[in-house]
Amino acid sequence: MHAYHLTSLACLMCPFHSLSNILRNDEITIWTDKVQSTPFICLHILKESNSRGAFKLSTAYFAIRELNLLVFSSVVQSPEEVENWFQELKTAELKVTKLHFYFHDLREHTSVEVASANSTASSPTLFGYSAIMDDPLTEGPEFSSKPVGRVQGLYASASFKEFSLLCAMTLVFTDEKYNGSTLSVLGSNPTMHQHREMPVVGGTGVFRMARGIAMLTYIFFDVPGGNATVEYNVIVQHY
Repeated sequence: MHAYHLTSLACLMCPFHSLSNILRNDEITIWTDKVQSTPFICLHILKESNSRGAFKLSTAYFAIRELNLLVFSSVVQSPEEVENWFQELKTAELKVTKLHFYFHDLREHTSVEVASANSTASSPTLFGYSAIMDDPLTEGPEFSSKPVGRVQGLYASASFKEFSLLCAMTLVFTDEKYNGSTLSVLGSNPTMHQHREMPVVGGTGVFRMARGIAMLTYIFFDVPGGNATVEYNVIVQHY
């Protein structure tokens, strides 16, 4: 087995709420099983065990599929730090940030169907089709380009008259100064249009209280297969 040591890890994406606030600067050990080639992570976390300040070592293991997609920095702060941040908004300057990246959706690979209506198969617009996605965001239009984040969320066919999706998604950034920050996008996505516009309704981290517009342009669209590469130009205001 191979071991990798990382430090200054503040947060992991995992289904356990208790791990959403992992102590900063803990040592993290990641092991790879030679037989199954499946990485899993071993977290050594110091937790307070009594009122006298004694500590004990807790260990947790989690299987992961892609090591490079799991570990990222967090910008989560304590309630007190967030309250102080709000107090400073009185004198804070409103910022405008422009982002440019590419989105890749591969049906049954990075997105999967989770529900449909009895009439979906006979609907010309697949009305009622619903899927969940965890799609890569890259710096360039190639799938192999440098990853800059993920888009995670839901979309559903929500129109009887045209192919139009209701999208509720979070852009989770993992690259450089935006690492750990997110933008929330919610709205209608008329998929047969070459150019679309969707509202950015919020954000976290660097993009707290964000408002803006995401402009989508097809680079590639495999209509029968439902696979697509989409160029994103995003403009947001935030503090």
